[in-house]
Amino acid sequence: MNGQQDRALTSLSAAQEGSNRERSWFATMEFLLGCASFALQTRDVSLALELTETARRVAWGKERAVPHAGLFDMLTIHRALHVDG
Repeated sequence: MNGQQDRALTSLSAAQEGSNRERSWFATMEFLLGCASFALQTRDVSLALELTETARRVAWGKERAVPHAGLFDMLTIHRALHVDG
């Protein structure tokens, strides 16, 4: 966020390791949405689309319980724009 992309990537890697140990659906969703958002900020659209699709699969049937529903909706719309036209 403050222009230190290398440190952000290091932090993201540490967060991914922590997320892999976490068995919580909520934490997994937060991680996927945060990573997709970060990917968009760094202009990595393909990674953002991939993470959004993963988040959609994980959220299947529980969409109303997703943390940060606004971000989830925005990412879903962004993906639909790129994938479905």
